[in-house]
Amino acid sequence: MELVVAQNSHEAELIRDGLHAAKIRFVEQTDEESTVLVPGAGRPTRFFVAEADVERADEVLDDVEDQLDEAEEEAEDGFLNDDDDDDGDDEDTKR
Repeated sequence: MELVVAQNSHEAELIRDGLHAAKIRFVEQTDEESTVLVPGAGRPTRFFVAEADVERADEVLDDVEDQLDEAEEEAEDGFLNDDDDDDGDDEDTKR
């Protein structure tokens, strides 16, 4: 687990951009700390965010929650998204 403390808003921005570039999969936001799960990390990465980044973290969390909800709905419907298959069509594939 990695602990990164942002000393100022510039450092916090670098942390946020670095994690965003790593394709954030999940963000859990509290008042001062965020838990971020990135692919291949195997465990959450925690970092303290500057006050200015709390709003951005909330936006990312909302986006991730929307993606999770959509994935759950697709799973409940028994459909897979064909964006990753090789059949060349845009139709959903029934499991």
